[in-house]
Amino acid sequence: MTRHQLFVGSAALLALILTLIAYDGWLYLGRGYTIAISSGASASGFEVTFPAWRRIAHVALWAASLAALALLVRAHRRAAVAAFLTVAGALALHASDILEYGTLGAPPAHQLPLLLLIALAAAYRRRADEGPRNPGGSG
Repeated sequence: MTRHQLFVGSAALLALILTLIAYDGWLYLGRGYTIAISSGASASGFEVTFPAWRRIAHVALWAASLAALALLVRAHRRAAVAAFLTVAGALALHASDILEYGTLGAPPAHQLPLLLLIALAAAYRRRADEGPRNPGGSG
């Protein structure tokens, strides 16, 4: 097995994991959650649902993740930019969720470490493809 085949296989596995995480998040966003608050003997339950735009943003984030991964596999020069923009979008969306729903009710951001891994791999691959910064000199 060559290094390229191993790299492509790893990227395919990462894409599968991202898809499974996205599917789980999609289900969570669809069903919402119930929170119960009790005060002494009485308890009140509240149903929390997520707006449709949040599910659309979730799918867009998943698609951007796969696009950044595809650019990385193809060694595109903009793969690192795409990956870091996807990380920034995911962080902004998760911060918005925390402000809106709190830390307990916000949709989980399990994809963030994987997105950061894609971004760092893209940056490393780009740097490796560019070669040394000062190939002819010592200073």
